[in-house]
Amino acid sequence: MGRFLLGLWLLVFPCLAMAGELALVASPSPLVPQGELEILRDATGKLTLAEAQQAAGWKPNRQRVPNFSFDPAPYWLRLRLINPAPQARDWVFEIDISLLDYIDFYQIHANGQVTSYVTGDRRPFSTRPLDYFNFAFPLHLQAGETQEIYLRIANYDGIHEAIPLQLWELHAFDRNHHQKTLIFGLYFGAILVIVIYNLFVFIGVKDITYFYYVLYAATFLVFAVIFRGFAAQYLLPDGDAF
Repeated sequence: MGRFLLGLWLLVFPCLAMAGELALVASPSPLVPQGELEILRDATGKLTLAEAQQAAGWKPNRQRVPNFSFDPAPYWLRLRLINPAPQARDWVFEIDISLLDYIDFYQIHANGQVTSYVTGDRRPFSTRPLDYFNFAFPLHLQAGETQEIYLRIANYDGIHEAIPLQLWELHAFDRNHHQKTLIFGLYFGAILVIVIYNLFVFIGVKDITYFYYVLYAATFLVFAVIFRGFAAQYLLPDGDAF
């Protein structure tokens, strides 16, 4: 009986050890980390990367999209990635939201080297490693390599939005980027046409109702451009207003 239990433990233990790893298998759709993701609430707001790595308060993610419910404290996210392919692969780690004030991204390679990016929408757009309206970080993994990702996120007025995370194979990310840019361009362009058309109608008929509608549509357009991250990318890339 004892040998049976020992054999069962030796069989199950490797699976348990790998439970926290997300295998980066190429796909046209993004990989969404869920149970592989761990979360740490930084109550002091002062944890360094080394301190976060050693902290005892890490908890497994229980949500499809992490949501911290208007919490003023910063949060750390931890994710272990493995490239099962027999060759090196390039991936992109995307935070599918454009309005996060402070983001510290750390990629810990198998040899211990750390690649880091300090960015956010209250930091210059030039701090982003990729020219993209959301936050996206390039990853390069050698064949069979395992890496750890640490992500610190904070907002000056608290984290009050869900944090959707996605991992894209590089070519799939490029396609998605172009498709999204085209769709948003058509969307913003349609609203702009509405604004211009109704402005000319107002000038022609002098009906104040059209003027109010122009103000409403123009305000919505500005909001949409800011909310989707295009204002930070194209209008004020070195400002901290967004």
